[in-house]
Amino acid sequence: MRQRASVMILRDQQLLLIKRQKHGETYYTLPGGGIEAGETPEQAAHREIKEELGVEIQLGALAGNKPHQYKDHPAGNWIFWAGLASHATPSWQEHHKQQPDNQYEAVWRHINQLGQLPVKPDFLAELLVVE
Repeated sequence: MRQRASVMILRDQQLLLIKRQKHGETYYTLPGGGIEAGETPEQAAHREIKEELGVEIQLGALAGNKPHQYKDHPAGNWIFWAGLASHATPSWQEHHKQQPDNQYEAVWRHINQLGQLPVKPDFLAELLVVE
């Protein structure tokens, strides 16, 4: 089973998301990535956020570990709450991975918008309690 560690960073009712434009499709996802061999989900979350956004995080509670379907095989997604350890604005650090048919952008979106956005994984909105 493919495992992924993702992080929800919430500030002023805004969630930090990665806007992806891939193969003609636009969607939003949490920052994070695959858990490498010998790595805990927590370690992967810290590494991925540093690689992707160039910021340190303060990892909080586990928000969920929900199995889901990834392409043609099952996957697990460890999702943690986190806060930024600095007040720096996150920016996409892995520019070298950008391709014409695979673009990334770190964006803040209000949590009330999640229901209107194409979000992956689709259970993401369920993890947020919108008041």
